[in-house]
Amino acid sequence: MVAAAASALFAQAPAFPDSKAITFVVPYTAGGPTDRVARDLAEALRKAVGGGANLVVENINVALSQAALQAAR
Repeated sequence: MVAAAASALFAQAPAFPDSKAITFVVPYTAGGPTDRVARDLAEALRKAVGGGANLVVENINVALSQAALQAAR
């Protein structure tokens, strides 16, 4: 039990590959308040990850945002 607890202290997740992009899908038009929040979150995440992450904010504006839901899957 102590060994399991001690090994959990040193466990680390593998590094996220730099070549893989993280995409934020925003179901509204670009330039609106939701887009601004998504871009601010992307920038904060880029700084938290270390600046090397490739983050993309993709705006998909369609009726009832069905295409955005499909893109997120």
